[in-house]
Amino acid sequence: MFPSVIGHVPYFTEKNPFVKPGEEEDDVIVPSKIASAALIGVWFMLSPLWDTAGWSIGNVIFQAVLAAFFIEGNSGMFHIVFDNEKMNNIPIIGPAAKDFQIHHVQPAAITKLNVFEFMQQIHLPGVAIIPWQAYLTSDWVSMRPFWFFSILCLHLMFLAHRWSHMLPSQNYSVVSWCQKNGLLLSMKEHIKHHKTYDCNFSIFTGWSNIVYNNFTKTVLPADSFLYLPLYVVYCHLPSIIYLASK
Repeated sequence: MFPSVIGHVPYFTEKNPFVKPGEEEDDVIVPSKIASAALIGVWFMLSPLWDTAGWSIGNVIFQAVLAAFFIEGNSGMFHIVFDNEKMNNIPIIGPAAKDFQIHHVQPAAITKLNVFEFMQQIHLPGVAIIPWQAYLTSDWVSMRPFWFFSILCLHLMFLAHRWSHMLPSQNYSVVSWCQKNGLLLSMKEHIKHHKTYDCNFSIFTGWSNIVYNNFTKTVLPADSFLYLPLYVVYCHLPSIIYLASK
């Protein structure tokens, strides 16, 4: 997890300090327009504009809260997994892991990307996790808002990470208010991760940090390979619970 650069990382820098003069900085992740179109299409099909089944006010509020907690927990474990250098040579997820680790070297670089290009980076993981589960649970109509808000929170999670690397003076007033009131991850909380890389893994609201911080220190170290299968199980908990209830 780049332990050798702790304390030597220029926070706001235009170029990766580990790229030597004359070298080009490679893009590790190439955004997929197909994945973006697929995820947005699924999101629209889950919306009340497509079908109002399951969209009662009470169920919408309940499922929105569940989705927020689901994505918050996802954000912490996602970060633990992709921060781990042991994942770098695994097919498919290896490039994403390297990209996350390069972020440690140049933390504020994500604020320099075009916001739409930046958001595309989360679409491929989203397509891999959500659409087939939404299809599998399609006869459980009360789950429709859950998947709708999960996709929405997935985007908000990625934006929250970006905003946590922006100076308060550069953020929208509503974002700053949410950060100050614990609704979104703040720079003050997230910068603790960039000091040691072994705590505060949440990149959404920060609510799950206390859980992951205790778990990684007392139960399973953050660099354990076991977090990969644990993360896979966590991502599929909704469909697992659905199948178990049938």
